[in-house]
Amino acid sequence: MKKLFAIILTGLSLTCFGNVLADDLKVGVIDLHEILDKTPQLKKINDDLKKQFGPQEEKIKKAQQALMDESKKYERDDRIMNESDRKKLQEKIIKDRQELQQMSIDFQQKAAAEQGKAMQKLLEQIQAVIKQVAEKNKLNLVLQKEGVPYFDEKLSVTEQVVKQLAK
Repeated sequence: MKKLFAIILTGLSLTCFGNVLADDLKVGVIDLHEILDKTPQLKKINDDLKKQFGPQEEKIKKAQQALMDESKKYERDDRIMNESDRKKLQEKIIKDRQELQQMSIDFQQKAAAEQGKAMQKLLEQIQAVIKQVAEKNKLNLVLQKEGVPYFDEKLSVTEQVVKQLAK
């Protein structure tokens, strides 16, 4: 009997507490993809990365083209070259291919690291703006749209975040 009474009391307590909690809970929803698409900071990050890594990317493209030209020359002239010239060209192609691979790897690592740093700063900035918008609207909870199966569009604070970021 005591167990049954305890279970009923616990159930009633949770029901009452849940209703109080639900009455005080204000929720907002954001679409992070939309925020990133509309934020001018992302365009600036991309422009800065292009400026920083553009010359190195062009250097890699030129090296790729040179390697393709050497390979075509080898295929075209293979039968008419003497053994010494053929061997030199083969060694040059192998050496250039290795250098190009190393250049590409270094480029990708450096570009990815810089992009990661820049995106981390942007995400921290977005998070701060979301917090400001939540405090302004007296929200207790802000969820990402991607993790919510359904929500009323009236709960979306995405545009507010985008506007605040644009300032």
